[in-house]
Amino acid sequence: MSDPTWPVELPPAARIGISGGPQSNAVSFQPEVGPSIDRLRASTVVRKYQVELPPMESAAYDVFMAFFTDTLASGILPFQWYDPFTRSVRRFKFVHNAPVYSEQALRSGLYVISFEIMRLD
Repeated sequence: MSDPTWPVELPPAARIGISGGPQSNAVSFQPEVGPSIDRLRASTVVRKYQVELPPMESAAYDVFMAFFTDTLASGILPFQWYDPFTRSVRRFKFVHNAPVYSEQALRSGLYVISFEIMRLD
């Protein structure tokens, strides 16, 4: 079964505010004597990004909520999305902080949603 894709009704990655980068892939151990012992944590580098969707109307907000809650099982499942840095489709997953995403209702009847994701490949 392939991963679901980012809904076309939501803003594409190229129009979204996104920042972040690679997590450290090094693990260090300091023995009692001598220099630290370093190794790679994993064979790939995990990249985490903070995402803020541009203001959207209630229809797009409803699409995001259905995608997150139903399609991704409350953000547990990975999804395919266009990576704005590599310009290729990659696998992403929501980072489950508290809260998983934040939402803001603007006075103009628009909504802003922000969240953290990690790239899995």
